[in-house]
Amino acid sequence: MILTVRTASFEPWAPQLHAHFFASHQTLYKQRPDLAPNFKHSVFPMACFNFACRGRNIICFKHRDVMNIPYGWCAITALGLFDYRKGGHLILWDYGVYFEFPAGTTIYVPSALVVHSNTRLANPDIEERSSFTQYLPGSVLQWIDNGFKSNKQLKADDCARFADIAAWTLDRWTRGLAMMSTWDELKDN
Repeated sequence: MILTVRTASFEPWAPQLHAHFFASHQTLYKQRPDLAPNFKHSVFPMACFNFACRGRNIICFKHRDVMNIPYGWCAITALGLFDYRKGGHLILWDYGVYFEFPAGTTIYVPSALVVHSNTRLANPDIEERSSFTQYLPGSVLQWIDNGFKSNKQLKADDCARFADIAAWTLDRWTRGLAMMSTWDELKDN
């Protein structure tokens, strides 16, 4: 259920970015049918469950996910039984804001760009917080763009193609930003 809601909520807010994730997803699994998607209704090729265990709640320390594509979104879902008004808040340090982040809530964050973390629980002895995250690593996208080869392998096999890809990737950031929805696009959608 969470995955269906995630995909359904991602597309309306960033239709071009979602289409990019979906096309990458389709290309990956068409080329490599021996790989299976983690989840049927997800456009994210990677997922991470962080489970609370024996009183050890999940606390995400201040960080950026620098290995994810910089213009992409990471889907983060809070899970567990805790008082979200007193703890487990999501902090976006670069913006100087924090949010109550109740269990079952999903937020999309450009996690490679924005420093983020969450706060401790108010009563960790009786509360429990876990999380579920999905994302697109930059290396997966690079591997797809390179024709399913590493940079080293592509350079060894086809120097001209490697040079073309290297030049093309210089504009990836601009192309990625162009996939972000504007407020006017969202209103019209």
